[in-house]
Amino acid sequence: MVVIDPNGQGPLPSPAILREYGAINPELPTLVVRQFVAQSTHRMELETLVTHGSERRMNRGQIFTFAVTAFGLGLSALVGIHGSALVASILAIVAIGGPTTAFVLARTFGHKTSDANALSHQ
Repeated sequence: MVVIDPNGQGPLPSPAILREYGAINPELPTLVVRQFVAQSTHRMELETLVTHGSERRMNRGQIFTFAVTAFGLGLSALVGIHGSALVASILAIVAIGGPTTAFVLARTFGHKTSDANALSHQ
């Protein structure tokens, strides 16, 4: 069984209201539907942009984290070979633990804006 609310629900006016618009101007119902389709398309494009941006940021973060960790471990190896084993150990711990700690702290204490909230401000 299908129940149709005469007042309409959702983003489009009810069929009865669209007919009344058509009585005023025959092009008006088509215009309303076209505007709805255009707005939906625009919204989906914005959501796609936000999703792709988030993916790029995550990928960049992983690459930079790997680079920092690899540099720190390489530096640790050089210091271990040519200098102090204690300093090399500390460098290795910081190289591995630093990015991990930064990630955990950012997740725990960071203020994350939801994608829907970010979209509403564009």
